[in-house]
Amino acid sequence: AEAPSSAPARRQLAAVLVRNGDPKGAEALIRQGLREAPGDAALQQALVGLVREAQGPEAAMDVARQLAARPEARPASLVLPGDLMLAEKQPQQAAEAYAAVAKEAPSAILALREANAWRAAGQAEKATATLRSWLARAPEDTDALLLLSQLDMQAGRMDAAEQHLDKLVALKPRDAVALNNLAWLTGRREGKEAAAKAEALAQRAYYLSPNQETADTLGWILARNGQAQRAVPLLRRAAALRGTAQQDPAAAYRLAYALNATGAKEEALAVLAPALAGNQPFPERAEASRLLASLRTR
Repeated sequence: AEAPSSAPARRQLAAVLVRNGDPKGAEALIRQGLREAPGDAALQQALVGLVREAQGPEAAMDVARQLAARPEARPASLVLPGDLMLAEKQPQQAAEAYAAVAKEAPSAILALREANAWRAAGQAEKATATLRSWLARAPEDTDALLLLSQLDMQAGRMDAAEQHLDKLVALKPRDAVALNNLAWLTGRREGKEAAAKAEALAQRAYYLSPNQETADTLGWILARNGQAQRAVPLLRRAAALRGTAQQDPAAAYRLAYALNATGAKEEALAVLAPALAGNQPFPERAEASRLLASLRTR
């Protein structure tokens, strides 16, 4: 059992007090915990949250800034003002707050928080710049490498994303997300060597984390590598988990591609036609349209 004075026990008791209509008692309990453990991040977040709920965001910001200014509460407290701004749906202000603190006390958590805030604010290039700057200081930060690779992929910088993921997989060979993304990127390239590498990466990702994303990646790579019979069950599962064909036409196209390759042309047509009935864009739409036309002429 948790000791009554432990941080988790205090948070649980504070939640009970709030439910019972005693927010002041809950706040007093958390403040007592912070006197004993001023650097406890969970207690800090709990206090800011309690004050926000009971007194509003301005009072909560006062508390967040007070905690951030206390040396004994750092480094955990440095993120509190920015976190509160994010909670108040002010991502740009949050990013600026994280950046200001990072100039004084740079850290991985601040770099990631700032990058994610810029991303939420719709300023992906600033998020990218933040991560590149941090990785120049900490080139083996795997969380930063993963986030930067995702930003690169979204911006179409596929070669850069692949380089970051290659490094990440070398550092964390059991990271299923990195393996899966690297497999997808590697599968874009022509040649037997790239195809074999992509398949091996996708198999490792699926083994470590068998979900709709890894099933989709492995299935598509197998289909493109001439192994449609093995691909169909994986792509069928991925498409089913992603919803209807209209919700994810790209997944439907990949399944139809594999079905067509196995000779199941009627089923391929039944899968693909509804997917292309709408106007939802996706990268393979031109290829999907050509496949649909060929299926309809047979």
